[in-house]
Amino acid sequence: MSNNYGALYYDEVGGKFGEWGKSSMGAYFSNRQPERNAIDALDSDSNIDYTYVRMSMLYNNSKNDDYTLIPFGEMVTGAQVSRQAVARFITDMVKTPTLQINKNVAIIEKGSENMSKPSFY
Repeated sequence: MSNNYGALYYDEVGGKFGEWGKSSMGAYFSNRQPERNAIDALDSDSNIDYTYVRMSMLYNNSKNDDYTLIPFGEMVTGAQVSRQAVARFITDMVKTPTLQINKNVAIIEKGSENMSKPSFY
């Protein structure tokens, strides 16, 4: 279920990047209620351990695996995150299974908070 449009479909993306995202991809999010319902169901099933990761726009950068996590409910303004950073986060969770367990987080690249769109657009 996790995709690079996750944060946008919760309408939690703010700033210049949020404006750009809505103007360029707004139609994609018009009927996402079934997916929202499935994600919400995770919270009500105590038998499932999960981490839902909402990624900003993805790109490749083998020299940058730093990331910042934004808890669900906070405004997301980061415009991008490297695939390598997402892989590092997943690896960190494998090494520490209780890290972000039963959480819904956005992952962004620190420093991309004030960008109007991803650097690769």
